[in-house]
Amino acid sequence: PLTADQTIELSTPNINAAIQEDKSNDFIKTIPYRFGIKIPCNYTPQNGGFWKKSGDNYNWQMRIHAKDAKSLHFNFSSFALNPGESIFVFNDSKTIVYGPYTNLNNSFDSLFSSFLIPGENINILFQSKEKHQTPFIIESVTYGYRSIGEFVLKNFGASGACQNNINCPIGDNWQKEKRSVALILVNGNGWCTGSLLNNTLQDTTPYLLTANHCSSSSYSNWQFAFNWESPGCGTQLVPLSNVMAGATYIASSAFTLILMDGIFRT
Repeated sequence: PLTADQTIELSTPNINAAIQEDKSNDFIKTIPYRFGIKIPCNYTPQNGGFWKKSGDNYNWQMRIHAKDAKSLHFNFSSFALNPGESIFVFNDSKTIVYGPYTNLNNSFDSLFSSFLIPGENINILFQSKEKHQTPFIIESVTYGYRSIGEFVLKNFGASGACQNNINCPIGDNWQKEKRSVALILVNGNGWCTGSLLNNTLQDTTPYLLTANHCSSSSYSNWQFAFNWESPGCGTQLVPLSNVMAGATYIASSAFTLILMDGIFRT
């Protein structure tokens, strides 16, 4: 990780105003659960961070600190990595690392988002064979002012009779089906859920069904976390893992059907 004097300090958004909005918005079931605020920026390897030659590669790294943030992640535009180039996103201790993101993550609208890094600090590493025109722009950083635990724990004890912890005895007959459920990072700052859906060919094409109110103008910057569940019948939380990135819109009505890009990054 870069040192403190090599770190970009991110401004703190108006958290109090967001919390006041959430007091009413959290009761609206037709919008995603907001956990973060996007802070606009315009970071590229040409205007921030540090380059270092390492063997045959050029490594560019940037570290961001945001006071009191529960989590941070990057939202990209003009995302068009070349073959052989890669991006990693990680915390200071490197106990959480997402990547490599590569040209396989390029999309038709050139948008992309990394997954959440808990805490006040986030690092990005870009590896390339040469220093050339910037293949991406970090157009915003999402400042997480509410943790994933707040999203989940608000529902424990408040769910309907038909909503059960899958790892309680009532879920014993659904242990295969539970693997289809995904926690979805939408629009760079909200949470939704969805489920994989097979087609009539039974060829495991990764279609995913989610609520229509989760729809957005772009799906290429969506992130999906699978197998996230309490280890038992209680409310214990475990770290997010098994993350996949990107999707394509298929259709919508009462629900929205998308096709996951299927690039597994954890």
